[in-house]
Amino acid sequence: LVNLSGVLSNLAVVYDHYNDEKNAEKYYLEAIEIMKELNDSRGLGYAYHNLGNFYKNRNKINKALRYLDKALKIRIFLKDENRINFTKVLLGSCYIYKNSYSYANRILKQCERYFRRENDYFGLAYTLIQIGNLFKKKGNKQGFEQILAELKNIYIQTNKNVKILNMINLLIR
Repeated sequence: LVNLSGVLSNLAVVYDHYNDEKNAEKYYLEAIEIMKELNDSRGLGYAYHNLGNFYKNRNKINKALRYLDKALKIRIFLKDENRINFTKVLLGSCYIYKNSYSYANRILKQCERYFRRENDYFGLAYTLIQIGNLFKKKGNKQGFEQILAELKNIYIQTNKNVKILNMINLLIR
């Protein structure tokens, strides 16, 4: 069952990537049920996080928040600081969609401090992208340009990491 839950979760990610909403959701939920049976907390944390991201990307923000909250509780229980902060970044992104800018900013600034302290350039870039989205949504051109400049520096520091470049391109759109 452990392998099956992993396979189902990976299938969900693939279907999500190809925008097959029906199958992605189906496989996420099936994987979650198996993980619950197995008491696989770590797997559930990932699955809830991914399902929350799935719903956020489809503008189903309340559903996204529900699953991200579940992911966050599990990750706090597991004391997985890195994953806690990745889930918080996604929560911050959801609060931007809900126009709860001050709450989103507070969450994202906490994550930014964590990723800086850990020298986690990918996590930092991921967080800065959301802060950039917040600035863009609020019409803060100066803040947005500062974020872009910092992201450019991170891109250079990481030997032109393609994942970071892709995140920058999403922000610019």
